[in-house]
Amino acid sequence: MITSSNVYGVQQPQTSTLSSPDSSDMKVDGIASRFQSEMTRVQNTTPEFRVINEKRELEDKILKLAEFILSDKFNSLSEDHRFLLAKQQNVMQEYSDVLTDRIRLFTNEKNNI
Repeated sequence: MITSSNVYGVQQPQTSTLSSPDSSDMKVDGIASRFQSEMTRVQNTTPEFRVINEKRELEDKILKLAEFILSDKFNSLSEDHRFLLAKQQNVMQEYSDVLTDRIRLFTNEKNNI
């Protein structure tokens, strides 16, 4: 039996749940695996996917910088470095907000089609 998951509204085959697959099940699994790989490749190349991924990575960096700013190490830096890191955090947040707006625009465009 082939199970599937719903990713971005597209049903995608995954793996067989049979404990001892015969050759036809292995062929189906191979086809399902190739299909999943192709779907992932196509999704990873869309502008929307790239923007979502970029925002995810940026949010991770913003969080790490915020944690650093709260650390003792941050307080040991010169005033100039602390000022610039705080400025960097603000600019990164503005950049994240722009990416959020772009993602919202992608969603609105999809809904208007």
